Amino acid sequence: MCAMLQSFDLQIYDMSETIVEVKVIEKKDNCEATLNQKDSIGEFDIFTQLLNDFTEFEIEIVEVFKGDINKSITTLRASDINSSCFWEPEVGKSYVLYTGKTINSADGNILEIEGCQRRIRNDQTNYTSEIQALKILKDKKEGFFIVDQSELLNQKKGYYITLKGSHKNGQRHGKWVLAEPINYSNSSAKVKSRIFVLKYKHGKLFFAKHFEPNNSFAKNYYMARWKFFFNK
Repeated sequence: MCAMLQSFDLQIYDMSETIVEVKVIEKKDNCEATLNQKDSIGEFDIFTQLLNDFTEFEIEIVEVFKGDINKSITTLRASDINSSCFWEPEVGKSYVLYTGKTINSADGNILEIEGCQRRIRNDQTNYTSEIQALKILKDKKEGFFIVDQSELLNQKKGYYITLKGSHKNGQRHGKWVLAEPINYSNSSAKVKSRIFVLKYKHGKLFFAKHFEPNNSFAKNYYMARWKFFFNK
């Protein structure tokens, strides 16, 4: 099972080639073939074999948040069907998908997603605030911003600002502060309002400092990933 955060993940954003919002319309033919095999006494066993290691869906791209892709793409491929991390979407739902490559095929371009790539369904608590964060980073409006995901807190009261920073002339600039992330476990540990401070100048990162988190998941997975990202 792949580890994913409920809260917005800036590092995954930076590493992803393509981020889109899509609506899943229907599942395409699942590319199965029925084969006959003769046994030792002359009877036939009928079994089904997958011809491909993926499933495909007809989609509508609602919005492109990152990446140079055409909204006319109508096929989503969920790849690596034999993997323990295999995932495919639910028909009729909308998703924010952090995807990788676009595949060229005879039937047109195909958007591909693997099981461990970030995705959020439209009935999840963090769907609206994730889109808010993605629009902020896409638009790069001048000045200060915050990403408020207070709806993710276990407590009924309180504020949870996942990310705050600023843009200048369409680029990241000044101090960006990342709060301790929230994952899908029901941790009772209070999240810290600051575990990473990043400093940018005209879009270039020149400073990164981390602080010890309270949550064991953040300490063992999230922080290790960030330190690797910054070669620390």
